[in-house]
Amino acid sequence: MSLSGAGLLGGPVFFVLWFVGAQTLFFATGGTIDETPLPTPDEFPNVLLTHQSGAYLGATMLLLAAASLLWFAAGLRDRVGPGSSLGLVAVLGATGVAILLVLEGGLVVASVNIAEDTPELAWLVYRLSGAVGFESVGSTFLGAVTVTGVLAASPRSTIPRWFWWLTAVFGAALVAGSILEGFGVVPDGRFPIFFGLWAFIAGFTLLAKPGTSLSTSD
Repeated sequence: MSLSGAGLLGGPVFFVLWFVGAQTLFFATGGTIDETPLPTPDEFPNVLLTHQSGAYLGATMLLLAAASLLWFAAGLRDRVGPGSSLGLVAVLGATGVAILLVLEGGLVVASVNIAEDTPELAWLVYRLSGAVGFESVGSTFLGAVTVTGVLAASPRSTIPRWFWWLTAVFGAALVAGSILEGFGVVPDGRFPIFFGLWAFIAGFTLLAKPGTSLSTSD
């Protein structure tokens, strides 16, 4: 197995780290900023300080998820549409999602660090982490860019036919989600899960069947 091929395993690792990290933050903060009833700006820093190890752990997992996603993007570039500008678009989309994860993890850590001295600012920083993180419309859009980039490059690559169609379905969901979230029809954070699940499936599928032709695979 080549180093670039092994990078495809970053997809499943990314999804697991993100999911566990997000749940850890959820319980460490008594729920997300979208849940009700919310802690007040004065109460929320106390919640962070009481469960700061959980908040640090969740943020660390998000940062590791970002690193895994970059590793996955490197493997994806070699496997899907090598030499194609469309393949590069997919890599740039995944890289953008990873950057949002880094911002989210960093802002969570910052909110914990300033919670005792500036509680109201800590509340705002934590809210900002949710607004720019993985569960945001920006992440949904970049996920759509990644998946549709893979879909567009796939006729020149070697991926199973069923996975091509699965990618089309997930891509359509992410495109629709970026529009619906962008116009406020549905709350942010409902559609990025499609990108996470796609990355999980894609990592194992592309690694297991590197030489299956689109035109001959079932």
